[in-house]
Amino acid sequence: MRKFVLIGIAGLLAAGELKAERYVYATPDGYTGAQARTACADGYHFASIVELYDFSSLIWDSTLGGEKSDSGKGIPIGLEAWVRSGIDGSDPALNCSDWTSNDPGQQGLWANIRYDFQNPEAPLNLIWEGSRISCDTEFRVYCISD
Repeated sequence: MRKFVLIGIAGLLAAGELKAERYVYATPDGYTGAQARTACADGYHFASIVELYDFSSLIWDSTLGGEKSDSGKGIPIGLEAWVRSGIDGSDPALNCSDWTSNDPGQQGLWANIRYDFQNPEAPLNLIWEGSRISCDTEFRVYCISD
């Protein structure tokens, strides 16, 4: 399983490409890769991993995404969901043919925030991690405010 970690968000923030304090949620229901693009509620769109990267500026919309007893206002840790790759739609290995396919032979990206709770000695280091998954898999979808 290939995993990724993103860096370089400072350049996007400096260029004004990302907004501060945006709302985010993950759909409560699962969607295939072909359904992910249209899964978000009005006022939200299917989020790319770059939009989600700086999760310190994101506010969890518990009305749409639900909430856990200890989740607070941030994205729940370990919540796996589809994310847009931010690359050319012609690569079926990363974005389910631009999110139009549920072909099991194609793949899209999922991501979650990871922390190693099993290791009490580990520093508090929250990171986005993710991998590819078959486009016919029903997964939640990360949605971010427009």
